[in-house]
Amino acid sequence: MGSKPAGSMGSIRAAILISSLTWGTRGVGTRAAFDQGLDAVTLSTARAALSAVVIVTAVLVVRRGLPRSREVWLIGSFIGIVVFAGPSLLFAMSLEHASAGFVGVLVAMIPLTAAVAAHVSPLDERLGSRKLVGLLTGAGGVAFMLLSGDDGLASVG
Repeated sequence: MGSKPAGSMGSIRAAILISSLTWGTRGVGTRAAFDQGLDAVTLSTARAALSAVVIVTAVLVVRRGLPRSREVWLIGSFIGIVVFAGPSLLFAMSLEHASAGFVGVLVAMIPLTAAVAAHVSPLDERLGSRKLVGLLTGAGGVAFMLLSGDDGLASVG
């Protein structure tokens, strides 16, 4: 049996909402930082540093303590670089050369493509009705961007 996540549904929904708002405005924020003279590496480094401060502060506030195991720090560092810092830097670098709308369409396609790939894979990750609604909602958002003309594709090719 699986265990339930810690926290109330209200706090989980609030975290999802905050995450969605900040993730959804990342392209605009990155462009604004470029307009102020920052480059992709400086911006990504500042984001990583700010994230580290927030995480360490949160850990200290809840009094959980930082891990002491060297192995945990090595694994955490690897995950931090490969899963968070690398894609953040690549995202910022892509915005130096492509429109925010175009990059947004590509980023929006990632979970949609992953959901379809998981469905057809032999790992038995089927699209239930809730996942299908989420997939169709995401596809609708991508279609809206494409049909609105705010996708940046006119400047490509």
